[in-house]
Amino acid sequence: MKQALRLLPQDDRDFKLGAIIDLPKLSDIPDKFLLEPLEIYDQTAYEDFCTGCTVAQISSLQENIPLDFRFAFAAGKTKDPKSWGNDLRAAFAGQVDNGCIIYGHTDIPASQARYLNNWGEGAKNKAIEHAKSSYVSITGNYDSFDNIRATIYKFRNEKRAVGIGVEFEWSLEQEIIDEDKPTIGTGHALAVLGWEGEYLILAQSYGKGAGKNGLIKIRRNLINKFVPLYGAFTFLDMTKEEYKRKLERRTQGFILYALKKILDFITYEFLGILDKEPVIVPD
Repeated sequence: MKQALRLLPQDDRDFKLGAIIDLPKLSDIPDKFLLEPLEIYDQTAYEDFCTGCTVAQISSLQENIPLDFRFAFAAGKTKDPKSWGNDLRAAFAGQVDNGCIIYGHTDIPASQARYLNNWGEGAKNKAIEHAKSSYVSITGNYDSFDNIRATIYKFRNEKRAVGIGVEFEWSLEQEIIDEDKPTIGTGHALAVLGWEGEYLILAQSYGKGAGKNGLIKIRRNLINKFVPLYGAFTFLDMTKEEYKRKLERRTQGFILYALKKILDFITYEFLGILDKEPVIVPD
C-alpha cells in the first residue's frame, strides 16, 4: 500500500506560530481537554484521502459546520491530482486557496472526487466562503507534544485543532497506541482534538468503529517521533500580511529589548568603574 500521507518537504517559508505568540505555561494547561468533533469521517471508499479528512475536521470545528473531506482533499491536490496521497502543508494550503463546501451537499463518484474541476463552478464558488486566511507550523519552546497541547489550549475558544501525521501500523480498532514499533506502516494524517495525560486524543477517519467512537489516543513519544517527519499545522484567522506585520513588530520588540539590556549592562559597568577606589600605581 502506498503512503497516503507523504513526508513533509522542507520549506523555510512556513509561518511559525512560535514566532508571533507566546504559548501558555505548561503549569496552566489542564491534564485533560477535548474539542468535541462535529463529524467522524469515513474514508474507506477514498483510500488516500486522510489529509482531506484532517483539514476538513479542523476547519469544521472552527466554523461549527461539517465540511466535506472529499472536496478538502481535491482542494489540496490541484497541482498533481493523479498522484497518490498528499503532504500536510499542501492540504492546509488548499483550504487557504480554495476553501471547502458543506459536507453531503454534493454527490460525486469516488473515482472523480480527487479532481477539483469535477466539482463544478457552483461548488467551487461556495467553497471560497469557507476559505481560511492562513496556516502556521506549530512551533514553541516545548517538545512537539506540548507545543500541540499548548496551541490547542491557547486557542480553545476558537476551537483550533491541529493536524499531524504518523506512520500508522496499528489495528484500526485499537484505541490506545503507546508501543513504538519499527517504522513499517503507511503515512496517515490525523486531527488532534485534545489530550489526556501523556496521550494526545485524535480523530480517526474510518468511521465511529475505529478506536473508541472514532477517537484514538497516541502516546507522547510517538508524537515526538513523527511530527518532525510529517509536520504539525493549524489555521489562523490572520492574513499573510497581518502575520508578517506581527512578526516584524515582535522582532523589533526583541531587538529593542536586547539593546536595552546591553545598554543597561554597559551603564552598570561604567558606573561601577567610577565608584571604585582609584588604583595607585607605584613608581
